[in-house]
Amino acid sequence: MARSRAWETRNEDLADISAANDKTLQDAGSIYAHSSVEDLAHEVGGNRELAKQMLEYKGKEATPRAINSQMKSIQRWIAKEKGSTSQSASVSKPNRAIINKINIDQKTANKRTQVHVKGPSSVNGYKRGNRSVEVYLDPDESRELFNALYEGDTDAAWDILAEAYGVSEFHAYDDASIDFNL
Repeated sequence: MARSRAWETRNEDLADISAANDKTLQDAGSIYAHSSVEDLAHEVGGNRELAKQMLEYKGKEATPRAINSQMKSIQRWIAKEKGSTSQSASVSKPNRAIINKINIDQKTANKRTQVHVKGPSSVNGYKRGNRSVEVYLDPDESRELFNALYEGDTDAAWDILAEAYGVSEFHAYDDASIDFNL
C-alpha cells in the first residue's frame, strides 16, 4: 500500500531512531566505567576488600581461605596488567563481569552523574542538528545506565537518559559528542 504524500510531509521532521549513534554512547560509557584491577583494588580499600566483594558477588562465603585464594588471583591479574609474564594471568570473562559491576557500583555510589550530549539529537521524535542537552542522573540511575551499557543494551540506556531528562524519547546521532562527569 502506497503512503500518501500528506503523510510523508507531516512526518518529515520525525527522527529515525534506528540511525541513533549507539556506538558513541557505548564508547563514552566504556571510557567512564573502565578501570584497571589495580586501580579498582585501590579504590575499594585494597586487594583483600576487592576479594571479599568478588566473593560476595559470586555468592560464596568469605572464609579466610577463600579470600586468600581470590587475592592470589587478583595479584596475578595485576601482574598481567603490568606486563609481567611470571605469576600472571588474564581475567576470565565471568570475573571481568564481576569486576565491572564492582567498578560501576564504586564509581556511582552516592554520586550524581552529569551526561552532556552535544550535536545532532532527537527529543520526543524531533531531530535537531545542533542540540545541547545536560542530563543529571542520581546514583541508582547512573548504576542502571552503566550496567545497561556494559550489557550492550543501548535501547535501555537511551530510555534511562530520556526518563531522567523528562521526555519519552531521546537519542543522539553521528557527530554528537557524549561526555560523563561526576
